Amino acid sequence: MDNSATAVASNGLERHLQKDGTLLSVSGLSLKSLPADGYPESLLRIDASSNQLADIPECLFEVVPSLMALDVSSNALTELPIDLCECLQLQSVRAARNRVAVLSFAAQRPLASLTELNFDRNGVQEVPHYLWRC
Repeated sequence: MDNSATAVASNGLERHLQKDGTLLSVSGLSLKSLPADGYPESLLRIDASSNQLADIPECLFEVVPSLMALDVSSNALTELPIDLCECLQLQSVRAARNRVAVLSFAAQRPLASLTELNFDRNGVQEVPHYLWRC
């Protein structure tokens, strides 16, 4: 294991990391939090759906800037971190069945690579207009 996966390993999540390091699949593990760092540079997708996450670490997306897909559906999230917009290659965000009311992460900058945005069964009242241009 390389040093970049230390936090993932120390949280017992190493076994949920795909062999090539591109996918972390921790769906349905009743997690209350995700580690803030220690992810491999090769990580492209995180599936943390069906847990008990109330938030996502603010700095997570600085640590995995090449993230292409995030699935945090079926959690207890009220928002997604603003620095999510720093993931310029992000193509898919799934956050259905949470408690999100405002897409504040999308207010910072358009996510030009975004092709899927799923916030079904949340309290979202308005989608920022420039998301339609993505």
